[in-house]
Amino acid sequence: MSIKYKMPLYILTVFIIFVVLLLGYFKLFLYDDLRAGVDNYWLHYDQINQRIVEEIMSSYPDRKEMGNNLQEIYETENIRVKILDTNGNTVMETGDQDDKVPILKQKETAFYNNNLVYIMEIMHPSPLRNFRWVGSFGRLRMIGFTLLGFVIISIIIYLHYFIVKPLLTLQKILDKFSYNDLSINLPYTKRQDEIGYFCNKFYELVERLKISRKEQVDVILSISHDLKTPLTSVIGFSERLMVGKRPTEERTREYSAIIYDKAQDMNILLEEFHEFAINELQYTAFTKIKVEFGPFIEELSKKYAEELKERHGEFALENHVQNGVIMMVDKDKLKRVFDNLISNSKKYGNENLKIKMICILEGKKLKISIEDNGSGVPVEELDKIFDNFYRVDKSRSSNKGGSGLGLAICKRIIAAHGGAIWAYKSADGGLGISFSIPVK
Repeated sequence: MSIKYKMPLYILTVFIIFVVLLLGYFKLFLYDDLRAGVDNYWLHYDQINQRIVEEIMSSYPDRKEMGNNLQEIYETENIRVKILDTNGNTVMETGDQDDKVPILKQKETAFYNNNLVYIMEIMHPSPLRNFRWVGSFGRLRMIGFTLLGFVIISIIIYLHYFIVKPLLTLQKILDKFSYNDLSINLPYTKRQDEIGYFCNKFYELVERLKISRKEQVDVILSISHDLKTPLTSVIGFSERLMVGKRPTEERTREYSAIIYDKAQDMNILLEEFHEFAINELQYTAFTKIKVEFGPFIEELSKKYAEELKERHGEFALENHVQNGVIMMVDKDKLKRVFDNLISNSKKYGNENLKIKMICILEGKKLKISIEDNGSGVPVEELDKIFDNFYRVDKSRSSNKGGSGLGLAICKRIIAAHGGAIWAYKSADGGLGISFSIPVK
């Protein structure tokens, strides 16, 4: 839940709890006192009113005695009385009017021989001054302030542990991060608000940076390792040509051929590293043109068949795509994908290598599968072979050459064309790789 909803909801919940507790305290400890006080108040004032009426009627029509009796009541009970005749004229009034003192006004009537003689306005002082439950309201106020204090403290605790503390933790981590220190222990949080989102995104960023740093180290190690093997051969055979007896012409050609082959291996490695770096920085420009699939795949198949024939292997094409299918692709980049996949099969194939290419049109996508009968890849590692510098058997891969970038480059090229690539175990026990690209 978002903080902009969570905070008001939390405060509202705490406020409701505060009100419920306050009302609960009132019901349990004050209600009975309040009700008893009100009942006693009305009973007491009814008795006083009855006494006033009796005093007036007992002294009627002697107004002097009537005034003395009412004055005595005023002095003892602090109750003012105003007597009016039947015409509404004031006959007498006791006490002084004080607007600052709240009063409760009641009317009574006095009859003599069944005739109305007086109307009395009896003004009682405010019951708030006399009720014994006023002290209970003082306790209620004290309880209210106490609960309000707990509400404020709970809000402060909530703000500290759920907002301020996570932000302070992030601040410390960002201080480390600013010094390129990735030894950060930031656990993944299950919070669903903005702070949880920010923490998790930062956690993912740090993890990606750790992986990126490891990949940078792997790049350096891979370059140095892969260049060292052919470079050692170049240096060794160059020394043979320069030191000692002059070799025969046949030996010279043999050594020169080896030096040339190893130099070509280094050149291929450097080209792959260069292309990888360009792709990583997204500097590669794709020039897509319309290419008819049929002639394109036939041309490549002839080339691969000749290459396999030279090493006593077999290449077979199963093209189930009808003529006239047009692709919108970068032709050179797509050729690079086919070359890398065939080269990968040749590199890890056995003496009786067989490579089969199957082409199928599935809706608006071309699916091309290349299968071999080579040593294959363990099933649990099929998803990893498209990672940068990944090799199933690093020692064997080094002996056979290669940077571990060929399939990673294929994945980037296919993705740039809006397709997908995946690996599987072929029917002959070797490696199968399929990829799809959209067609017009």
